[in-house]
Amino acid sequence: MQVFQGGKLVKTFPVSLGKPLTPTSSGNMVIMSREARALWVYGPDGQLEVKHAERLTADGEYIHGAPWSVDDQGQDNVSNGCTNLSPDSAEWVYNNSRIGDPVTVTGINDATVRATRPLATSVAQPGGAGPAGHLVCSCAVAVR
Repeated sequence: MQVFQGGKLVKTFPVSLGKPLTPTSSGNMVIMSREARALWVYGPDGQLEVKHAERLTADGEYIHGAPWSVDDQGQDNVSNGCTNLSPDSAEWVYNNSRIGDPVTVTGINDATVRATRPLATSVAQPGGAGPAGHLVCSCAVAVR
């Protein structure tokens, strides 16, 4: 994931996206909710706790910290559709975004994700439609 502000590269993070059977969705989305800590339950015996989770789809795709996939991030797509980041990277993204920020995901066929979100600033656009600045994040990982 490459993060640009005002056309300049400000951060680069390796990510892991959805594996072939559970690909990451593409299209226009917004950050629907944010949870500093989330517990996801997958039935009577399955649960997963994650940090810095930002929901992108109604069916449960998130950007979040995934310490279990750090070795795969930037190398292979192993998630169930979420955008996996290291804990530190997920914290940075979480601290620089907010609910309602637009996220556009494109190029999933070639494992490229492009996300655009407003900068967290106190300067609002007319009508309260979010901040004046923008961050642009581009993500790419190798596909095996």
